[in-house]
Amino acid sequence: RGADLVLGGRSAERLERVAREHGGGAPVRTAATDDPASLRALFEDANVVINCAGPFTELGEAVVRAAIETRTHYLDSSGEQGFMRAVLEGHGTTAERAGVAVVPGFGFDSAPGDCAARLAAEGHEPVEEVIVAYAVEDFAPSRGTMQSALEAIAAEEIVYRDGDWTKAPGQPHRASFEFPSPTGRQPVMRLPAGEVLTVPRHTNTARVTTLIAVGQLLPHPALTPFAALGAPLLAGVLRTPVRRLLERAIGKVREGPDKAARERTAFAIVALARGSKGIAGRTVVHGRDIYGTTAAALAYGAEQMNEQGYDRRGTLPPAGAFDARELLTHLADYGLSFEVD
Repeated sequence: RGADLVLGGRSAERLERVAREHGGGAPVRTAATDDPASLRALFEDANVVINCAGPFTELGEAVVRAAIETRTHYLDSSGEQGFMRAVLEGHGTTAERAGVAVVPGFGFDSAPGDCAARLAAEGHEPVEEVIVAYAVEDFAPSRGTMQSALEAIAAEEIVYRDGDWTKAPGQPHRASFEFPSPTGRQPVMRLPAGEVLTVPRHTNTARVTTLIAVGQLLPHPALTPFAALGAPLLAGVLRTPVRRLLERAIGKVREGPDKAARERTAFAIVALARGSKGIAGRTVVHGRDIYGTTAAALAYGAEQMNEQGYDRRGTLPPAGAFDARELLTHLADYGLSFEVD
């Protein structure tokens, strides 16, 4: 998109390869999350940093702190609920004092759903509940996504009930949800998604529920009834030494899907705002290529923050940092479509 950019990371050799193949020969600088001085040096001349170094629960907060210390606006591609909560609740005062906006969860995992929820509730507040439901088909996850998924599953899940955040109930969530055609009604389970943390920061609602269709994620439809039961069990297993075995196995898979595999992925996101008389508003988002959507969202956010008139400050949800309709409209140039009822 023609931005004046610098590529940062641990390996100069790998950065230079990315610069040649994808970055138009952009300059590179080495920095590491366990070296705060190198991060500050990387950010000191920048207006915006896009953080893609995960798992974010393990690596992210050092980058957030360095961005705030150097008065650099911050975006990341995290979908890890625990990390997002730590950023939103732990860095707001310092970010506001520094005059910068810090926006976690600005990838596919949260940004389109958060904006869809904002548009669904618009004109209907207060609402009793906002529901955000995902259906994803033919998804080939990258190594980084798998690593982040381990963090997200093992962490304590948070829900938003009765106007406050609390620990998720231990019992499994079993329900079905009506997605638009051709997906139709699907069995769903509770998803520890970022919208649980972001939607209440811009929408007056007593409850936020995030769901994902499980049938399309399983190797065989017969396993569908056991998916919700398996989630709490898997979370417990990931708090044992078994997790290290899984991490080693993930380290051997390819870094990410190729372009053809990314473009085979299709997704639908539905956001419902429920009032006392039923559904008050609905937003439906369709798209392809989860990683392409994430890249386009992050580039848009960075460009907006880089504008001289950008004046939002503190730790913010996607729909608090940017106009929800404008962001989704921009993503239409990259294959995303949306409609608001």
